[in-house]
Amino acid sequence: MDGEERYYVMNGDKKEYGTDADRVEVRPEDPYGFPFRWLCSGIIVNDVPVMKCPVKIESATQVRKMLALPMREDDILLTGYTKSGSHWMVEILHMLTARTTNYSERLKEHDQLEFINDLDSLEHDPSPRVLNTNCYMAHLPEEIAEKKVKIVHVIRNPKDVLVSMYFHMKQRAQEHFNFDNLLKGYVQDFYLYASHQFDFLRQIDQFLEANPGHPIIHIHFEDLKRDSFAVIQELAKFLELDASEEFLREVADAVRFDAMKKADQDRKLPPDTFQALCGKLQIYRKGAVLAQALRYTVSLSHSVPQVSKVSTLEDMDFCPPKAEETLKCSLDNTRKCAEIRSCV
Repeated sequence: MDGEERYYVMNGDKKEYGTDADRVEVRPEDPYGFPFRWLCSGIIVNDVPVMKCPVKIESATQVRKMLALPMREDDILLTGYTKSGSHWMVEILHMLTARTTNYSERLKEHDQLEFINDLDSLEHDPSPRVLNTNCYMAHLPEEIAEKKVKIVHVIRNPKDVLVSMYFHMKQRAQEHFNFDNLLKGYVQDFYLYASHQFDFLRQIDQFLEANPGHPIIHIHFEDLKRDSFAVIQELAKFLELDASEEFLREVADAVRFDAMKKADQDRKLPPDTFQALCGKLQIYRKGAVLAQALRYTVSLSHSVPQVSKVSTLEDMDFCPPKAEETLKCSLDNTRKCAEIRSCV
């Protein structure tokens, strides 16, 4: 990757590309009341919009440091679209790699690449390191491909992702933010830095096409809820861990929702991050299907059929040879879903 850096500002619903004069990360037009950090930064690196990284330095600088980060062959990278279950999975990975059923003293954000102020500090962490991110592969360490770092990719039903995203964003959003506004912003691909989950899935597929044979496992959130032991057993095999069935069952029992939520209450965010300065957010909320969760306004009930048309991924078995065709269909459906603006 050449690391080309570009800048843009929003003019209505169009991106106008500028020069270094547009470097400052300012609040773009935001009629929907989204939290500031969820909005576009106005910066593009490697043809992908840069998220607002909650660190002390400029987000584009953080991305460049991430790209240059040295990796180890026994590192594990957890990735997935936001609100897909990565907090749950990072605890499972901690237990498996540390051979324990004790909860980690560190929160997920301590090892989330875009959240780390001093990436050089990772050099002192013992192996195997479990790193995590919600960023696109184009912004992640280049040595991931070179050293064939094992990737754990979590996937979740797009409709449930939207529900979880709503509850998460609402904790920091403006007063006029509601689920209707989230839907309107979601189906337009410039209000969130990585608006569409389908774009995220497609770039994973593109990474695999460019790096055939790269070790990766796709974990479905729904499978983890339905049979956590079976998923954890498959994960341990992928990671080439010598673990007994008894231990794996103990891990599955330890990562039950209620136990995880209780363990999370006493843990603190890394100091000097945006979240730590503004207060810790509630992360663990029982996942609910769209039909159960969307009951907050009368108009919302009319949105559900439209949202259902967004995705063909609900029962998707993510397989690289089939993914591109499936994702293209999903993207087309997402674009068509822009008509939702007239329904909500």
